[in-house]
Amino acid sequence: MKALILAAGYGTRLEKDIDADESGKFFSLVGIPKPLLLVGGVALVSRWIRLLEAAGVTEIIVVTNDKYFDQFSKWSVDFENVKLLNNGTRSNEDRLGAIGDIHFAIQEQTINDDLVIVGGDTLFFEDFDLRDLIEKFEVRKREDSGSFGGVVLRYVCSDDETTRRGILEIDKSERVIDFLEKPLPRMTSSRNACPCFYLLSQHGHSLIGQFLDERRDRPLREKDAPGNLVLYVCQRLAMFAVEISGRFDVGCLSSYVECDRYFTSKENKI
Repeated sequence: MKALILAAGYGTRLEKDIDADESGKFFSLVGIPKPLLLVGGVALVSRWIRLLEAAGVTEIIVVTNDKYFDQFSKWSVDFENVKLLNNGTRSNEDRLGAIGDIHFAIQEQTINDDLVIVGGDTLFFEDFDLRDLIEKFEVRKREDSGSFGGVVLRYVCSDDETTRRGILEIDKSERVIDFLEKPLPRMTSSRNACPCFYLLSQHGHSLIGQFLDERRDRPLREKDAPGNLVLYVCQRLAMFAVEISGRFDVGCLSSYVECDRYFTSKENKI
């Protein structure tokens, strides 16, 4: 199994929040890509490297863009097992989108293995157990490898969060039967939010090229929201959900502050 960390975003929402913040306390964060922001004194992406290595995943690919490539290059010198890829884009307007970045990395590295896909602006609560999750993935895969697409995560969100989250609908066996992108609360009874963290089998991620070909002339937003890939795969292969207690989505300044406070408190207890 290999890992792919998506770190090619431009953080436009966070930068707008920093510019609007009158305190000036966060001005030093301007120009730093979100995966390299310090949370609890450690770069967000470095925390993922720790987790992946501890779970036995030693081949890790980080895809970023041309604008931030130099910053990631300086960061990556401390990690011998990290392969850094530059997708060649320079702005939010010419980005490939999250699914495009996944496809770019798979082609560049000729990935034919099962794949952990990690959103580079996401962290989970301290009780998250990646090794246990991989074991659950392997069990599902052994049961029917030919029709198995992968494993995704779910956590319970509130009614007013559904319009900001991708929502899974699952059956009694935890199989994913639908994915709704930011639905109104009345559109589904499910409150299973699905973060950008997927364990895809080789069969699962082999569908990405087909997905993109079918949407070649569609708006970028369809290729940027990774939940669209979850929907596409679950309609063709079996995908299952595993529950976690919660996550941090470092998309805006308030969410960054919350995440940093959480991990700072954990580090101080060590």
